[in-house]
Amino acid sequence: EELETVRRENELLRERVDELREETRWLRDRIETIEAKLPSPKEENNLLSGKSLWHVVKEWLKQPA
Repeated sequence: EELETVRRENELLRERVDELREETRWLRDRIETIEAKLPSPKEENNLLSGKSLWHVVKEWLKQPA
């Protein structure tokens, strides 16, 4: 009986690990999608150079969500 309990717990843990792996894959895909929409660091520097923080914040607030 104890062995059967351990086997069942082992199976449940394996299932949970599989779920977490799938969730991790999904999260990595989301991160890649979001990063693809962001400007590159070089583009970002060009956008920010010569502007005050206040100006950058105002521009950011005007952007669509």
